[in-house]
Amino acid sequence: MGWDVLFSGDSVLEFLRGTVIGRPWGLIADCAEAFHDQIARHYNTHVLAISGDYTSNLLWRVTAGGEMPKRQPKVVVIYIGSNDLSAADCGNASGEAALLEAVKPLLARVHAIVRSYRAALPHARLLLLGMMPRAGRYWEPDQRSVWPNAYTRPLAAVNAGYKAIAAIDPMVSYLACGQQLAPNLTRYTSDGIHPTAAGYDLSV
Repeated sequence: MGWDVLFSGDSVLEFLRGTVIGRPWGLIADCAEAFHDQIARHYNTHVLAISGDYTSNLLWRVTAGGEMPKRQPKVVVIYIGSNDLSAADCGNASGEAALLEAVKPLLARVHAIVRSYRAALPHARLLLLGMMPRAGRYWEPDQRSVWPNAYTRPLAAVNAGYKAIAAIDPMVSYLACGQQLAPNLTRYTSDGIHPTAAGYDLSV
């Protein structure tokens, strides 16, 4: 019997099980508790997400990497892309132009991920989550609350692309997830990027 819901992506989803790269981390235990209370206690869930992953990593995992489930889940939830933008940003030195330039190849890889899931799991519904608002210079505590920032327009462009990808296939849906986090990034995220338990509650 397959899972009810499979979660596939990066750290935003891995934190739902209270781990970072597979290892438990006490500072996010409350995120796992929130996930259990809101979702996991009601459904048979599995989180296949890796902190730091790019769209290219996830694409490899579901194609050559052997991560594609052998049994059909009912729903696959995908959240990916933030690390691609961070890499394009180069520590906030490149600015909005470089972020916008990264959007088109990012969307191409996400479309390939969606097509891979659809081909291998034809009866599963896919839920493509929109990227959440995030800080730009997140490593500077006083910058974590700044919104709008250099990511605002690129994130909007990515989310518009995700919505367009979902519109092609009736088995794929788009959800604008976590938009309520802005302009309260310091209240609802731990570092300007990752939701706290309260942030996850708000985003579900």
